[in-house]
Amino acid sequence: MAIVGPALGYLLGGQLLKIYVDYGIDAKELGLSPSSTVWVGAWWVGFVFSAVIGFLVAIPMLAFPKTLPSTAKVKAGKVSEMHQKLEESEATRVSFGSSLSDLPASLSLLITNPTFVFLSLAGASEGILLAGLATFLPKLIESQFSYQASFAAFIVGTVTIPGAGGGNLLGGYLVKKFKMKCASIIRMCILFSLICLGFAFIFILHCPDANFAGINTKIVNDTSVSKFQLDCNADCLCSDHNYDPVCGVDNIIYYSPCFAGCQKSYGSCSCIEQNFSNITATSSSGDIIEATREKCNNNCSHGPLFLAVIFLCMLFTFLVSMPSLSATLRCVAETQKSFGLGIQWMTVRL
Repeated sequence: MAIVGPALGYLLGGQLLKIYVDYGIDAKELGLSPSSTVWVGAWWVGFVFSAVIGFLVAIPMLAFPKTLPSTAKVKAGKVSEMHQKLEESEATRVSFGSSLSDLPASLSLLITNPTFVFLSLAGASEGILLAGLATFLPKLIESQFSYQASFAAFIVGTVTIPGAGGGNLLGGYLVKKFKMKCASIIRMCILFSLICLGFAFIFILHCPDANFAGINTKIVNDTSVSKFQLDCNADCLCSDHNYDPVCGVDNIIYYSPCFAGCQKSYGSCSCIEQNFSNITATSSSGDIIEATREKCNNNCSHGPLFLAVIFLCMLFTFLVSMPSLSATLRCVAETQKSFGLGIQWMTVRL
């Protein structure tokens, strides 16, 4: 559920981004749409909704007992595969770990357990990858493939749920199906991690930059030496303090309507007319539309390939999630399992 939850959050959050941030204000009256470059979606609704759901879920959680009735029976039936040094240590004592004075000894046993240490470092390395992807993958997809923010968040959720969720289920199934021991589990984790490393090279793939007037694109017949002050907008006295990018019908981004030479809101743009003459779009009032407050399409066709490889990367990343957890619980003493998981997750979060 720790995987499905964030993925569903991307899906629902993507839909919320289609709603304007200020509730009760008609975005159409402001000339804005979800595809506008200055559009801000209702990001705050998700926090309110999550807080209410979290409070409601916490109530039945309070009814659970300290231990489940079958806990002792399950523990008795488990075969210990803990590190050999621990078998002769104080960790096998039933009361070990129940006192605060046992903390230094317990910590020392964990950090001298090589299996536990390397599993924790592997989890931390995986956490670096996942934290970066969770934060920046929607923005990367949005900027690379010229997708809307809402669609980028939606597509990330669509890829993450089957990839990460399926990897978790399949990883646990493989351990149970083949009755793997700790050593076999670790070998499988190494193999799947190497496969995932190969898929990570998909990030080398890139799309061409969008055409930006004055940056990587020169306007036809322009002789100016300034980046944004062009011959076609020289009389407009434009200020570069107001960044309000527009996309012209010539598929070029301009710093603002003023720098596009627009005499009306998005029409009569001298720079666009100089660069592109076949203009047919008109507004409801009959005015010719030469620019919109949207992103220009960079005509990149690598999106489906990128998303397919990201799906496989997610699948093999989470294929090792449940097996590595199982290996962690098997390589430490029974009295150290809770403390070991706490130390491991602290390492991962750091």
